[in-house]
Amino acid sequence: MRSELAGVSVVLTRDDPRLATLLAERGARVVTLPCVWTEALDRVSLRQALAGIGANDALVLTSAAGVDAVAAAVELRELPCRVAVVGPATAARLRARGREPDQVASAPSGAALARELVLPEREVVLARSDLAPD
Repeated sequence: MRSELAGVSVVLTRDDPRLATLLAERGARVVTLPCVWTEALDRVSLRQALAGIGANDALVLTSAAGVDAVAAAVELRELPCRVAVVGPATAARLRARGREPDQVASAPSGAALARELVLPEREVVLARSDLAPD
């Protein structure tokens, strides 16, 4: 019996053991070549930036790494604001950290989230990489 991906090579541009295993089980030759890295951030500064966030504000998280960074600085469950996320993977990471997202974009893109974001009465805090495109 021939596997559906036999003879196909797949390059994963991020470290995703679950996906690599799934592809290999289907016959693909998997090469993992991470193209993204994360660097430590100043937790104290992030904690200070989020200290004033209130119930009439919103926090927007654009990646699973962003969820982890914010979770390293503050207790996500205790944030009084709405939390919006860019897509299902970010939502899953937020849930794994103990917080249900208040809003998930209908498509995993910043553009979709920007169009759909329910604006708060006060401020939107956008937690994103300093290398992310405008």
